[in-house]
Amino acid sequence: MNRLVILCILLVIFSVDAQQQTRLPLRDYFFETWNTRTGLPHNSINSLAQTQDGYLWVGTWEGLARFNGQEFKLT
Repeated sequence: MNRLVILCILLVIFSVDAQQQTRLPLRDYFFETWNTRTGLPHNSINSLAQTQDGYLWVGTWEGLARFNGQEFKLT
């Protein structure tokens, strides 16, 4: 019973904290378009993963590419 009460209190605290976080206006976010002109093998991305060393691995219908933050390298 005590665990249930503690759990409920924690849920209330975290939900109130999450609601108080400010949301940035859309203009404050950075968007970048990736396509074949930027080095992808295909314009449609099927999967995306980031490894612990910071690389983004992008899977497309035409192959796999690794993004280092600057450019894509086909694997």
